[in-house]
Amino acid sequence: MYNRLVEALLAKEYPQQSLLNPSNFNSFARKRGIDVSIGNDDFETWDRLEILSPMIKLRRPSSYHLITERLPDGVLRYDPQPLEGDLSDNEDVVRLYGAWNLWSDELRANRDQALIYPSADTFQRWSSLQDNYLPTVDLLYHPYQIFRLREVYHQSLLSFRLTSYSVSEEDWNEHFRFTAELLERSLAHLHQNDDAYLKIMILFLLIEDRYLPDLREYITYPNPGLRTDHFKDWYEWADTFDPEWAYHESGYTIEEIKKIRQDFAIQGYQFIDPNSDWFLLIRHATREQRQKLKKEALLAWDYYEVVEMLGRFLKDLTGEYQPLVDDLVALGNVNWKKRLYGVAADQIDYDQGNVLPAVLRHFGLDPRVKVLFIVEGDSEVAFIEKWCEKRDVDFGFLSIRLVPLDGVGGLKNFRVRQYLRDALNDGACTVLSVDDEQDSVESLRDLVHEGLLEKIFEVSDLGQQDKLAIGAILWKPCFEDANFTFDELLDSWIKLIDASQTNQVVDSEKLKGKVRERHDFWGKTAIKSIEEVANRFHLRFSKLDIARLVAEQFSESDKPVILLLENVVRLALSARTARYEPPHLTSKDG
Repeated sequence: MYNRLVEALLAKEYPQQSLLNPSNFNSFARKRGIDVSIGNDDFETWDRLEILSPMIKLRRPSSYHLITERLPDGVLRYDPQPLEGDLSDNEDVVRLYGAWNLWSDELRANRDQALIYPSADTFQRWSSLQDNYLPTVDLLYHPYQIFRLREVYHQSLLSFRLTSYSVSEEDWNEHFRFTAELLERSLAHLHQNDDAYLKIMILFLLIEDRYLPDLREYITYPNPGLRTDHFKDWYEWADTFDPEWAYHESGYTIEEIKKIRQDFAIQGYQFIDPNSDWFLLIRHATREQRQKLKKEALLAWDYYEVVEMLGRFLKDLTGEYQPLVDDLVALGNVNWKKRLYGVAADQIDYDQGNVLPAVLRHFGLDPRVKVLFIVEGDSEVAFIEKWCEKRDVDFGFLSIRLVPLDGVGGLKNFRVRQYLRDALNDGACTVLSVDDEQDSVESLRDLVHEGLLEKIFEVSDLGQQDKLAIGAILWKPCFEDANFTFDELLDSWIKLIDASQTNQVVDSEKLKGKVRERHDFWGKTAIKSIEEVANRFHLRFSKLDIARLVAEQFSESDKPVILLLENVVRLALSARTARYEPPHLTSKDG
């Protein structure tokens, strides 16, 4: 199996990952939270035990050179022209060790001399693989061996509880016996699954160079000095890549590859990643930014990369959609993304970011508005502000944008249309409320026809529990009279007058009679009747103050405007797209 692994490694035409010497592999592991106490002695022990060996061991090519000068500090100067033959006994020559260019024709031609296959018979102490501190053998690991390293490391962790600070010799012997047995079982387990691990690595080596550039969004170009006669542009090479060939070479079935995908997804998502709840958000970051994650959070993305690489491979093999990382661990619940984000799992495209706005909203990170709330004028704004104060509602926090029209005529203002277009482009919901006067109905119908408003809905729609109202509502005949009774508005005005009078006491019953007279005889709205009586008797009148008073009094009522405001807040808490659909849980959704 190891021979096949080396074959797959050296057969690469367009390698996308660099191999790592023990020191670099150690640093690679430390960045991923695998204990910093691991050193070269540990790697050497694992190599000797044949549970984690360098992916490739290469004897360095050597040559002899004539020494031309010996400096006092011990530095040797030599003729750059290599000498012929084995001159190891000649004191006037120095032996120098070079390095192979991996994936070069030269190495392939001399592979039998260069390669050392790991076994108990070929193992040498790493200290012996040097000559005067110069390495004579290159020990190189592949980045994907991090998965094996994690398993080896965790199998090596031993812990036991001491019952007393004073431990007898018998207790110590018992602990040592237990530790030895545990180590033996761990070692046996690692040896038992060694072939399975090597086979998975072969699969990765066969496909990584085709799919990693797509995933990482950059291509590692090979050294032009290597195999220049076979140099190919990656895009040309990728077009000729045959997934059926890689599938045949891997020795796996489709179902086995799917099982490997799921195992790696579960390992990364459920057992490693401390940020798994943020997976969908972090996935939209570039790989360069994800590489700034620390320890286990970074290690998890090595697992996710393999899952996505295998997914693209399977898609090319079968032509079928392959579940994404978080869907592989969702235990069959395939509808949750559609329910949360408005986009089905098989329609999510990380490259295009088609679900990113909804994801940002879900995590509270989208600076755009969720609901555009347009009202007719300042009195509605005053009412809403007082209601928010009473109910402790923050429109800014909820991403609700409140825009006054400054009258029904504002419906024809070009800026209003721009507000509506911006909301539509941002995927926000729009709710608009105006009085039923002048040509407001026609103006709203025009906006619906242009696709800038969802519809014109009725007050009765606000009481429905199975859906939320999006679109425009008409207050008939006006905002105040549609929401409050004649007496409620009149009492609020009297309170306003009483609060403003210092020396004079008003005859509230007389004033109410005058207002009723205008309301009943002239057929005017309650708020207009109050305004005319206030002007006639030079009494205080403010639609804004009356709006604030009724908001304070009726903030917890079931008045239509209160239902409308609650509707807007629920939209902000739930909205994912402009065409909002409320969540309907089914047995399949869980």
